[in-house]
Amino acid sequence: MQPSTPPPPSVPRTAPPLGYMLRLAVIVVVAAIFVGFALGVGIPVVLKFLNSLDQPRIILYNVRTLSYGCILANATAQFYRVEFQIWNAGDVDGFAKVATQRDGTLVANGTYFVGAHSGISTEEDFTINDCSTHTWAVVVVSSARA
Repeated sequence: MQPSTPPPPSVPRTAPPLGYMLRLAVIVVVAAIFVGFALGVGIPVVLKFLNSLDQPRIILYNVRTLSYGCILANATAQFYRVEFQIWNAGDVDGFAKVATQRDGTLVANGTYFVGAHSGISTEEDFTINDCSTHTWAVVVVSSARA
């Protein structure tokens, strides 16, 4: 048998120095403030930025031009009605700036509010003091978030 040796004497544990504990506490507090700031301010800012990327998607459809006048002898004017519908296929409300052109020349423009995933119908009336044939066009000039 081997002689048993007594266990080594245990070294008493001492508390860490006060300076070390103080530095550790400061690091924990600063990290908690940083994480709290990042979560409390950073995430809402990022979400607001991502939301600002959404834009209305304006679609113009069912454009019709109706004319009357110049039927009677000695008539000198024609009356036109331009009808159209605007649809916003986007996820945000928006404004659509729409221009009406006659023979390539701007005769009217308007800005219309169109809610997200909805549409509106509108019409414009014109009087032209001649009896010539005219070409009409309605175009979306621009769109913007409401």
